[in-house]
Amino acid sequence: MKTQTKKVYLLAILRGGSNTISYGVSDSKMETIPDYTVISEQTVCFDVPEQNDINASVVSCLEERRDELRAVASAAITEVDNQIASLLALEHIDVPE
Repeated sequence: MKTQTKKVYLLAILRGGSNTISYGVSDSKMETIPDYTVISEQTVCFDVPEQNDINASVVSCLEERRDELRAVASAAITEVDNQIASLLALEHIDVPE
């Protein structure tokens, strides 16, 4: 691991239509966005993992997301298949005249 030093800003934003203040941290002062106010400025040190460790973590997150998408898609396809089967079954029902 290596250490990286970075200047970060604690920002506050008043959400429109409410009196709730939200806070966030950014490496930018976000001066071009009028609703953000810089509350504090700090220099912090981070332990940054090696690139291979980061890649493994990103791949793991992507695999989890893929599995979630696969499950959602599979459920949606099953629902469509059920609707098709129901419609085809109706075609074979004799309706008395």
